Amino acid sequence: MTDLSEHRDVTPAEQPYIDGKFVSLCSCGREFTGDDPDHADSQLLDHMFPDDTN
Repeated sequence: MTDLSEHRDVTPAEQPYIDGKFVSLCSCGREFTGDDPDHADSQLLDHMFPDDTN
């Protein structure tokens, strides 16, 4: 299981939109992009919880 102290969602309330993509941010410094906010958030969650299966 991922240590949540290393991986937290630190995306500002107003989600960044850079170069035509929405950006979600992890406290470890990684950025995740998507065509819409939900897609970017989904990628971040996959990073934070890699062993979770849907």
